[in-house]
Amino acid sequence: MALSFEELSFKEIKEKERQELQKQFGYSNNHQTPRIKKIVVTMCVGDAVVDSKIIYYVKKCIAMITGQEPGLIKAKKSIAAFKLRKGMPIACKVTLRKKRAEDFIRRLVLEVFPRIK
Repeated sequence: MALSFEELSFKEIKEKERQELQKQFGYSNNHQTPRIKKIVVTMCVGDAVVDSKIIYYVKKCIAMITGQEPGLIKAKKSIAAFKLRKGMPIACKVTLRKKRAEDFIRRLVLEVFPRIK
């Protein structure tokens, strides 16, 4: 009897996958198996140079998707060709760890991927 993804807890899934990886690749130790430590969600907006309000809409969108407030990434250097000045906000970034990363993966696999055609 195979259990669905919803019925298993994330801990059981990780343990089951770890055992399968150990068998498949011949790892002698549990600590040798790869694991997910963090998930980084980043969104860069080129139009933020022209209209600075866009970056705040992007910030709200990423906060809704991840459930965590993103930080702004500012330009390190000025680039005249892009009309970019040092210190202008150009992107948003969120780092998800532990429980929030697990919840993000679960929502991605159960809700987002099935809708993609």
